[in-house]
Amino acid sequence: MVSTNTVVRFLGGLVLCGLLVVIQPAAAAEEPPVGLVQAAPIVGQPSKSFLMDIANTGSRLVAVGEHGVVIVSEDGGETWDQVPFPADATLTAVDFVSPEKGWIVGHDAVIAATEDGGNSWVLQQYRPDLERPLLDVWFAGPTEGYAVGANGLILRTHDGGANWELDTVIADDGYFDPHLFSLTQVASGKLMVAAEQGMMFFSDDEGATWSQLEDSPYHGSFFGIISLGGNELLAYAMLGHVYRSTDGGGSWAAIESGIEHSLLQGKKLSDGRVVLVGLAGSILVSDDGGQSFVVQSLPVRIGLTSFADLGNGEIVVTTARGVMRAPIN
Repeated sequence: MVSTNTVVRFLGGLVLCGLLVVIQPAAAAEEPPVGLVQAAPIVGQPSKSFLMDIANTGSRLVAVGEHGVVIVSEDGGETWDQVPFPADATLTAVDFVSPEKGWIVGHDAVIAATEDGGNSWVLQQYRPDLERPLLDVWFAGPTEGYAVGANGLILRTHDGGANWELDTVIADDGYFDPHLFSLTQVASGKLMVAAEQGMMFFSDDEGATWSQLEDSPYHGSFFGIISLGGNELLAYAMLGHVYRSTDGGGSWAAIESGIEHSLLQGKKLSDGRVVLVGLAGSILVSDDGGQSFVVQSLPVRIGLTSFADLGNGEIVVTTARGVMRAPIN
């Protein structure tokens, strides 16, 4: 069994999975002038950095990680170059809505945007005073976007990130604001958030209000939800737990994963297969819409944080030791 501490270390100290930690946000403060924010260092071997997320923009790969490292590849992950980033903070997630336009979020509630495919990044927000890292970002288009993070933190923008509205999701008990790990939009248009302690939240009004899933199938942390099309969803969690829904999240059935390692990222590939990755080099592949999985672990038992689909039967995975390509059989 993988301990909670293993997951904590692997996520770079982002969150404490299954362990309630109360962080009292500091009083609101004005954002420091961008000129006072320390830029990310240029490192010797950026493709071997601790990397947290990766996106395929359609024309290149963009990966992000510790100390503001952002790397890009024009050749499917064969070679990588580091690009400047305006803040030395752990970067946790990246999302692109076109080959040119994308966003990055991370610790210190940092948000930055690009309009040239990731060659240059403009700081939109830097809020260390919040003491809540951002853990995921998702944009519906060039203007409407969301970022989620620790202690129930949700940010929403209507203007491409020029302005962000701050909100906090509170559990149904009225006092616990859980860590929010990821956000996705499902086929129905509903927004769904995967959170700790078996919580999921959903919004039917574009994030104006949020409701908690009443009957959760699991009491550990959910790390993500995949829309499989129609009302079919797949949720992945700690310790190899996977759950599938055929009614838009109203009810869930457990799916045997074949592993006991936490699953940190999942996506539906361009060829229709579903892939989940996680600790100990775990790669799970399904060719029946998530009803069953085949374990295809890497020979190196290293934690996998995310991956990008190359569309040719291969994925590029991010890890605590950099990026690597992996065939999907």
